[in-house]
Amino acid sequence: MTFIRSLRAVLLLSSAVAMPGADDRLANLTKAVTEFRLANGAQFFVVERPQSPLIAFHLRVKAGVADEPAGQGGVSMLALVNFLDGSEIYGTRNLPQEKAALAEAAKLLAANRAEEAKGDQADEIKKGRADYQARAAFDRAAQLGVGPHFYDNVLAQNGVTGFEARTGADFSDMAFTLPSHRAELFFRMMGSWIQAPSPRFFYQSRTLVGEQRAQASKTGVWQRERAFGGAFTVHPYRAIGAPDTELATLGADEVQAFLKAHYRPGNLTVGIVGDIAPAEARRLAEFYFGRIPAGVLDEPKGATPLKAEGAAQLHLALPEAPMFAAAWPRPAGHEAGDAVFDMLQAILGGGAGSRLHTELMVDAQLARRMSVMARYPGGRYPGLFLIEAEPLPTRAHEDLEAGINKALETISKSGVTAEDLERGRQWWRGRMLADSRTAASRAQQLVRSATEFGSYKVEERMVQLEKVTAQDCQRVVAEFLAGKAYFSVIQLTAVDGEAQ
Repeated sequence: MTFIRSLRAVLLLSSAVAMPGADDRLANLTKAVTEFRLANGAQFFVVERPQSPLIAFHLRVKAGVADEPAGQGGVSMLALVNFLDGSEIYGTRNLPQEKAALAEAAKLLAANRAEEAKGDQADEIKKGRADYQARAAFDRAAQLGVGPHFYDNVLAQNGVTGFEARTGADFSDMAFTLPSHRAELFFRMMGSWIQAPSPRFFYQSRTLVGEQRAQASKTGVWQRERAFGGAFTVHPYRAIGAPDTELATLGADEVQAFLKAHYRPGNLTVGIVGDIAPAEARRLAEFYFGRIPAGVLDEPKGATPLKAEGAAQLHLALPEAPMFAAAWPRPAGHEAGDAVFDMLQAILGGGAGSRLHTELMVDAQLARRMSVMARYPGGRYPGLFLIEAEPLPTRAHEDLEAGINKALETISKSGVTAEDLERGRQWWRGRMLADSRTAASRAQQLVRSATEFGSYKVEERMVQLEKVTAQDCQRVVAEFLAGKAYFSVIQLTAVDGEAQ
């Protein structure tokens, strides 16, 4: 053991000697970025990489699950998926007739909502008639459309790769890569959709999202997320635990309202990396995005700090490997000390050599794999510091839980070492450099840094991490983690019809 520790120290020393090169590479990343903001508030970051005739685009909207109104679980995903069906002018075969059909559908939906608002006094016959007629109007609009997923088909025909559309707690993201001679397609399609989305295929999209969520709900990751979502009772993140039944009752008017409220230029951040000159990117952005009205952005929601009373525990039975997950309440990501939580993520779970990897997987032989997330499910509001681990078949969840708590208690009492800190810094440097290698990951890194850390300059975040001291880590662990109440999920492997 002494020899291994000495070898680690030698490796750390040799790596530290080479680190200025890594820091220089981080600083050089910023030099290649052209940043501009349109008059309506939309923000763009462009990195020209002419080595390959491809361009990666990453659009982030400051609107996620936390922004869903009460009773509208799933509306953020439906809003994002709406992109695939096209815009008001792209995807229709007869715009005047389609607009008339959609206007009639909107009027009928409003009548339905008005009747629903009466509660026990509502006329169920009127509600049913309005709903039926609204669906008929949507059917007429759909018949005038080119076809479901019009934009999706256009992208496929133009060589798009790596298409992703996902909603998180804080943001909604869409990303794909296009041949550079098709660059204008992104600006035209996206600008037109954000300015005038169309609900022509709403019911088909709702069915698709429902099927996707039904598949996802069978996974442990989804179930654990929903379980932790239940911890946020009066909090923006409470929507993460919303029941699936809410999706089936969502209306096209609610999706359109969500798009109108949140898909505003001031909430848009776009990363563009590839074979395009910054001047050309700005010209296209001004032409297609600059015409979108700025609108008024919603005021951010308030959120009180989360508290765990005792050890709140939930059991799951799923046909997967057993897991143990524990989560401790922590302040919002923008508050002072956020970099300390990130450093603790690296020290505790930043790959081989991290504290939990060594103590749980190597020394104690308790776990097969483990991971740490500094901000869960997001960082815009007070959230959770999450540790997940899969116990070895011969070890119990209780052993794993005790091992995690012991590791935290040790840091609370004895702190972390200079070796821990240097390893954490190396892990973050390596991760930042790795994220910059491909055009797609670099585009994502730009928007993520800008929206989550307040600056696209990754070296500035590295400077904040460099300033974290051993005393900082010990203080934060003692204040928020070691010996504090937490939420936990014990996931057991389901057997022979065992209920979830």
